[in-house]
Amino acid sequence: MAQLAKELHVSEDTIRRWKRRDRVADGSHTPHHLQTTLTPAQEVVVVELRKTLLLPLDDLLVVTR
Repeated sequence: MAQLAKELHVSEDTIRRWKRRDRVADGSHTPHHLQTTLTPAQEVVVVELRKTLLLPLDDLLVVTR
């Protein structure tokens, strides 16, 4: 295990974690419950503004402030 860790430039702990996995793909780092500050009504307004103004989110933020 030490030789493999050295070849891959990772720690032995990482190799042990990899061995316990049941799949090879990395897991998502996105939180399971996203914290949103928009109410459903606000979200509808934002979506409609994006559709009509065709602005990226950063520009839409400036417009709505």
